[in-house]
Amino acid sequence: MILFFKLALERILTSILLFILIICLTYLLYRLLKNEKKLRDNQKAFTHTLVHNLRRPILNIKCQLENLLSDQQDKTAISLNETYKRCKQWTDKTLEDIENLLTFSVDAYGLKACIQPTDIRELLTQITTEYRQNNSIGKQIDIQTEISPTVPLAQVDPLLLYSALGNLLGNAIKYSGTKVRIRIGCRREAKKWILTVQDDGYGIPPEEQKFIFQEYKRGQRYKGDKQRKGFGLGLCYVAAVVKAHHGHIQVNSDGKQGTEFIIEIPQRKAKRRKARS
Repeated sequence: MILFFKLALERILTSILLFILIICLTYLLYRLLKNEKKLRDNQKAFTHTLVHNLRRPILNIKCQLENLLSDQQDKTAISLNETYKRCKQWTDKTLEDIENLLTFSVDAYGLKACIQPTDIRELLTQITTEYRQNNSIGKQIDIQTEISPTVPLAQVDPLLLYSALGNLLGNAIKYSGTKVRIRIGCRREAKKWILTVQDDGYGIPPEEQKFIFQEYKRGQRYKGDKQRKGFGLGLCYVAAVVKAHHGHIQVNSDGKQGTEFIIEIPQRKAKRRKARS
């Protein structure tokens, strides 16, 4: 009788252990499949964002061409030359974005930075000039930069960083009233670069700040807003760019007025540039 109960107990324990093992293996398989799906979704999201970003310079070129066609007789040679120069810059930016899309290599978040010596001051000047000259939405936009005149070259990916900062600048303009003041800063502290984008727009509620860098996440107040359409991918892309630079990004806002994004990128030693293929 004792032997019978002993064998029965052993079988019960064996069954329980097998059941637990099956549960654990099933859970591990679920996690693997979930992570694989998340990686695929991230790839699609980032690709979608990059393609979406191609629209801005094309729309800028279209706007300039329409202006030329509407009052060409009033244009001086100097203004025409400036217009052509801007169109060329936007065309170059579009080609760079396309190149960036084609050279898209995937890591944990789908991006790999092509590090090279970059003049941060010049990069920020290009971004701010683009938005100052192309105010197609009719807002009063005041963009100021706070950059040391002796800022050395930074080891970053200029294409990715340009796109990420442009995204933050575009959001600052989009999520604000008829007037918006934007401050862009750049400084080097110890062994890291600190980039800041600050505005006096609508702000981001504290309860939403914890997920704004996730894909397909938008603020509750903007869902269904036809004037501020979006895919909820922009800040996710910005975070991926920062991650590709082994950096960190944070947001400060009281949710009522104003938002500040702070990007920290570790300083790297100069390396020979790898050719894009």
